[in-house]
Amino acid sequence: MEVWDLFDENRRPLGKQSGRREPIVKGEFHIVVVVCVINEQNEILLTLRSPDKEKYPGTWENTGGALEAGEESRTAAVRELFEETGLLNNTRALIGRLAARINPFGAVMVVSILASAICCNQSLSTVVVKQLCDHVIPDRYELALTLEDTVILLAALIPWSIAGSVPLAASGAPLSSIPLACYLYLLPLCSYLSYSCGKGWSASPDAPVRTEGS
Repeated sequence: MEVWDLFDENRRPLGKQSGRREPIVKGEFHIVVVVCVINEQNEILLTLRSPDKEKYPGTWENTGGALEAGEESRTAAVRELFEETGLLNNTRALIGRLAARINPFGAVMVVSILASAICCNQSLSTVVVKQLCDHVIPDRYELALTLEDTVILLAALIPWSIAGSVPLAASGAPLSSIPLACYLYLLPLCSYLSYSCGKGWSASPDAPVRTEGS
């Protein structure tokens, strides 16, 4: 079930949360985003709501939706755009084939490098990788661990990404010092080798250890 952070009318956090089906009392609000995509011909991208929707079925709308707990507005906007338009479906199919050829962790690692190089931003890269790879690692706990060991770390190895350039600039360190941040690439590499050898990790705190091919 979706969980939302609650705010007051001035967007100050209330330190409370609410589920999608739970009533929200007066004076409490949750944040939603609306995405307007306009091309060079001034055409606007609209999506058609499912006829099975409880509210406004079969109507045209801009993409958008509610922020999930702990999520930022820009992150939610990107997530909703990808979810509601299916723009990434063909790419997801390619990633599925890559995961079958090597393994799911390796596929996420490859996507993480490419996404970090293109997005130049750790937060946006993480959203994109999650959207592209959640079908190859369907368990949310395992996916979170995988993202932590891949895109979160690897984004800082891209010289033109703010995840790497900002800390270097703040400390006055040159770009040539990036290879010395061995933790950032040794941990993903060790995790990949562990996964490839069939050791894997627990899919959830109480789940048995997942092994390759199981």
